[in-house]
Amino acid sequence: MNSEGGGGGGPQGGGGGGGGPSSPQDRQKDTAVRPWGSGCPSSVTTTFDDSNGSYGNVFHVRTPRNEFNFDYQKDVWITGLEFYTDLRTQVSYEVWTKAGVYYADYTGAGELPLGDLSKWALVANGTTVGAGRGRGTPIPEEDFSPVKVPAGGRATSVYVTLSTDDIRYA
Repeated sequence: MNSEGGGGGGPQGGGGGGGGPSSPQDRQKDTAVRPWGSGCPSSVTTTFDDSNGSYGNVFHVRTPRNEFNFDYQKDVWITGLEFYTDLRTQVSYEVWTKAGVYYADYTGAGELPLGDLSKWALVANGTTVGAGRGRGTPIPEEDFSPVKVPAGGRATSVYVTLSTDDIRYA
């Protein structure tokens, strides 16, 4: 599975900043990702560099393309998610998804203008206590609906947002 994209802002915009953890080892985490029902974990590596902040972050996940006639045509399921905030207090979150790749349209003239969530599906919302600097804050399993990323090189966009501008990213 490839995950692509990233960057702050997202469909609702935002801004911010902040300092980062002291070493590269503190800023990296391997997160297990399990295709639904496979039992075979794979790993997605991310950083916990918190030099920027915003209300949210958008990224997309793409399944492998079948370019070489491999027999690998399996959907991937996202069954959990963590986000990074340096807070250790209660935060309100939402996770939205949509089929395909999201590109911000800051003019509002295109298909998905800034702030328009009408074509997105809400897959998680609630409150949790932030894990603090250098740690991912998990969304409680009972609050997260699994998300399918279709086989064949297709993508699903994911938008993670807080009610405050405390999502951190590099």
